[in-house]
Order: sequence, then structure tokens, then C-alpha cells
Amino acid sequence: MSLSVEVPAEVENEIIQWRPGKKDEGGPQTLKEFLGTLDLGNGQRQLALTTDSRHRLKDEVTQKLVERWAQGLHGQESASGVVTLSG
Repeated sequence: MSLSVEVPAEVENEIIQWRPGKKDEGGPQTLKEFLGTLDLGNGQRQLALTTDSRHRLKDEVTQKLVERWAQGLHGQESASGVVTLSG
């Protein structure tokens, strides 16, 4: 898998471990919202979130990170819960 951007390890861990906060406290409620707030610290503000006709992420880096995030929810959320949280 070729990487289109380099994501610093600390940002990668932040993405993989992200969970929504309480709704009344504000902040992103979906992973997609959270990814939109990230500053990668390397001149690129955000990961690419565009999808193809099958609704799969086009950017391989983003796809890999989202897959790792979803794997971290195994046993904590149902499949539909993961879809909802992903945004």
C-alpha cells in the first residue's frame, strides 16, 4: 500500500484511539468530524476524505487509519455502531 501523506505517529495514535465525547460537551461526534479537525503538522491540514462510487475512501492512508480505528472498536460497538460513529 503506498502512502499519499506521512502521518506523524502521535497523530496516527490519536486517530486510532479517538472516541466521541459527551454530546453536551461539544466536540466531534463522528470520526469524520474528528478527522476534519486534525492538523497533521506537516503542512497538510487534513486527511483526504473523498470516496469512490462504492463509498470507499480513495486515499489509502486515510483508509488504513480508519480500518485500524474500526478494529479498535471490536467488541465495544456493533457493526452498525461503528458505521454510525464513523460518519
